Amino acid sequence: MKQLRKILLAFAFALTVSNIALFAQFGGGNGTVGNPYQIATRQHLEALADSVNNGNNWSRGKYFKVMNDIAGPITTVIGRYNPYNNYSKTFQGNFDGNNKKLLWQ
Repeated sequence: MKQLRKILLAFAFALTVSNIALFAQFGGGNGTVGNPYQIATRQHLEALADSVNNGNNWSRGKYFKVMNDIAGPITTVIGRYNPYNNYSKTFQGNFDGNNKKLLWQ
């Protein structure tokens, strides 16, 4: 019984840490329509790309809002497609550009 308790506690800790890391990668927000994830830096934009490219429909139903003009170099592509095995990861959320600019320099 003690071994099972240790395993469950370790699993709960891992889930908590992974959720903290997910939320920390953006500038704020919780991904809802009233409190979208905030994209304020190039690093936040890259974190969004990583989350979409590595997740299974991770962005579906989530909301994002650009908070500032973001200067590059921005080279990260949000979404992937491999025609050889029909593998794709696409952005499926709601993205508010907020009249801000992405400046590729």
